[in-house]
This record gives sequence, C-alpha cells and structure tokens, in this order.
Amino acid sequence: MNRRKMIKANQISGNNSNNFQAESLIINNIFKTNELEDLKQDKPKYKNGSIEALIDKFFIVFEQHGIEVSQIPFFIDEKWGVTFSDLLHNENLIKKINDGLLNWICNKFGIKRSWFDSDDAIYNRVHCYKEVNKFVELLSDIIDEVGIYNQYNSKIHVYALKDFKDFKADKTTYNGRVLFIIEVQIGETSTGPIHKYIPIGNDFRWDYFKSRWDIKRMIAICDAFGIYMHGYDLPKETLERLGYDLFPFSLLKKLHQYTWYPDDCISNGSHMDDLEKEDLKNVFYDLQKYRTKIYDLLQKKKDDFRKKHGI
Repeated sequence: MNRRKMIKANQISGNNSNNFQAESLIINNIFKTNELEDLKQDKPKYKNGSIEALIDKFFIVFEQHGIEVSQIPFFIDEKWGVTFSDLLHNENLIKKINDGLLNWICNKFGIKRSWFDSDDAIYNRVHCYKEVNKFVELLSDIIDEVGIYNQYNSKIHVYALKDFKDFKADKTTYNGRVLFIIEVQIGETSTGPIHKYIPIGNDFRWDYFKSRWDIKRMIAICDAFGIYMHGYDLPKETLERLGYDLFPFSLLKKLHQYTWYPDDCISNGSHMDDLEKEDLKNVFYDLQKYRTKIYDLLQKKKDDFRKKHGI
C-alpha cells in the first residue's frame, strides 16, 4: 500500500470578522485579507490507537517540524535503520516503528508519547506562573544542551504571543492572555535548521497584576540571557490550541511582521502607557535581581567550560 500523501498545505479560509484579533492579522499582513481563519492542519484520518493513525502521525511529526519525507532517513538516528523504501510502503514502515523509535522521536521533538496513541495534547506545557525560577532553570538547561560557546542565542528564540490589543495594566482587556513558546535548534537538513518547540503555559493574564508581573519577569529573564523575543498577536482560539492540537511550526513560519516588542514592557519609554510605567515600579527590583543572577549564572557556565576543556 502506498502511503497517503502527507499533510496538504494549510488552508486558511474564513471571514473578515471585526474583532481585534482578525483586524490585527489583516493590518499586519500576516495573512492575506479574506484568507483569515485559525490554521487547520490535517489530522490523522484514522481512529486514534490504530496502526494507520500511528503511521499518519509518524509522518505528521516530521512534516510539522519542517522535515520533508525525502529528508527523514537522514534526520533519524541511523541506528533505527529507516530507509527510503520503508517510507514508500506502510507495510515496510510498520516493521521499523517500535517503542524505541517512537520514544526517540518524542525526546528529539519534545512531544508527548501518549499523543501517538490518543487525542492527547501534542506537547507538555511548562507552567511557570508563580514559579518564574522554573523558567530560568529551563533556559539554563537548554543553553547547556546547545553549548554556552556555541552561539546559543542564535539557536534559541522565544515567541511572545498575545490575544489582546493595548497594554493598560489592570485595565487591559479582560482575560487578555500571553503564551510563550521557546524555539530551540536541534539539528539541520539540506534545506535549513530544524527546531523543537516548548510551550510555556497558557495561564498568563495581562489584566491580573500577579500574572502580568510574572510576564515582565520572564521578558527580563530572556533579555538577561541574551535570548531574543518575537512579539505577535493571534486570535484567542489559536493561542489556546497551540501545542495542544496545533503544531507551532506552520503558524510561526507565517509570522513576519512584529505586532509588539516585549522589551518595551520592561522599559519606561515615552511610547508606553502611563499605567504601565507606574506598574513597572512594582517589579523593577525583581528585574534587576534576575539580571544579576543570570549574569553570574552565565559567567559560571563559561568558567566551568574553560576548566573542563583546559582553556
């Protein structure tokens, strides 16, 4: 049996609704006018838990991380022995797929093993609300994986995605959400770098002061690590789905023109609303504390590296 043609191009259709999310996408040319709707990705056409669905999901994972079918044998660790002929016929591929290979794929891309067998979420979201130090530890661990002297800040990026318009501290649109997604380069193919994605919670609200202050702390943490943040607006439904049943890759690659600059939210620039300037005073000490802590952390990593390699 020839395997099915994988994942059609994401189709974007829909209407010109007058809500802010739709307007912001149209205004910023993220998608063409009257082509606006939540991105829809092909889902397995077979029942979850079936062999056919497992094979579908195998191909979907690679496609949704920017890896073409012809590149799969070169990207997968050679110890799994996946060849071009295995990809041509499902009967051949199923002989190569086992729990070890599935676990390798999950570890490589950071996805949940249970997603292959059910309608569970694609990724485990890391929750840092009220636990901002977990964000520091996570970025620190990722830097160790990439390498402190391996130009890590060119291989790690953070997307800051929001579903509301204006920043007005507690008077911001009710329940306006921010979602962070960490993008980490994990390899490359003949056509470019390949990344994994780590969603950071969906419980950050800008209109609630404790949550907003944590967002500002996390922006300052990225700044201290030298990791660039990309700010974009998205429809609320899309924000909720990212990492659950929507892979980030296809959507993020369609975003080109920034709609906001996260660093602005930890500055007192004249363009910031007075309510935000006043609000920033509440976390100013914390921002300085994290900058000092992370500076010391990076220096220790560099010192440890030099000692280990006798430099």
